[in-house]
Parts: sequence; structure tokens; C-alpha cells
Amino acid sequence: MSVVDYEMAERTSKEVLEHLQNNEPVPNYIFQNLLIAIILLTLDHKELGPNTKMLCSCLKEAYEYDNADKLEGFDIGAVYGAAQFYKEFQEINKGRTSD
Repeated sequence: MSVVDYEMAERTSKEVLEHLQNNEPVPNYIFQNLLIAIILLTLDHKELGPNTKMLCSCLKEAYEYDNADKLEGFDIGAVYGAAQFYKEFQEINKGRTSD
């Protein structure tokens, strides 16, 4: 299933980057799909693709240069994503260990 996870991470990363570049809010469902894909790639010990790495780099730079607050809707998405991360990870990990 890692091919699907890889493609989902790449597609949603690209969508997030496009929203941020256009100074538009990022819908929460995009963050949720991105987080699930990254969690599954991490559990499968798979490498992230170029769009996902670019998004990570962009967000890291935004925080390092203290301009993350200028990314429209990013703070809401980031808080939502962080809140969902643990929940999603636990559900996915629970499903994998029950097999």
C-alpha cells in the first residue's frame, strides 16, 4: 500500500504548497490526508517524495524566519493536524498490530 501512500503524500503536499503560495487557507481534509499518508510511509520505513520534502522545507523555513503567521489559514491547519496526528497514528498502529 506504500505506493498509494506515497502518491497521496505527494499530491496533498503539492496542494498545500499551492494554497500557501496563493495565500489561501488550506482545507483541513487536505492536512488530514497528508498526515495519514506520512504516518503510513513512516510506519513502512519509506522515503518521502520531492513535493513532501519541499513542503517540509517550506514550513521549516516559515517557522525559522518567523513568518508562519503570514501563511493564510496555516495556523489553523497546523493546530488541527497536530491534534489529529496522535489520534490517526494510534488508530493506524492499532490496526497494524491486530493483524
